[in-house]
Amino acid sequence: MCSLVVVLGDVTVWASDHDGVKFLARGLCRLELAVDGDLRLTDGAGTVGWSSGTAGRRAKVLRLSRTGKLRLLDAKNQSVWQSFDKPTDKLLRGQCIRLPSYNDPVGVLLLGPQ
Repeated sequence: MCSLVVVLGDVTVWASDHDGVKFLARGLCRLELAVDGDLRLTDGAGTVGWSSGTAGRRAKVLRLSRTGKLRLLDAKNQSVWQSFDKPTDKLLRGQCIRLPSYNDPVGVLLLGPQ
């Protein structure tokens, strides 16, 4: 099995297979940031098991913060993807959950720990 996992202490705070889809890699499992800016897990046959979905968004750097936030940044250090936008069963300091809201002009209600 192949998965990108972020662990703080002994707590798994995010994993690429958090949605239940398991990637059974054939051979070597590899994490790569492609030229097109897509972060992906591939196996020895080149099969993509997980992708950040950021192709064409010009991600250049993968950064992991002390808070457990995994981010892809462009050349201007702007975030193009972050694990906090795809929450699992853990809510961390600085992380918000986006919920649909009909009273908010943006249409999103943000919940987060105080």
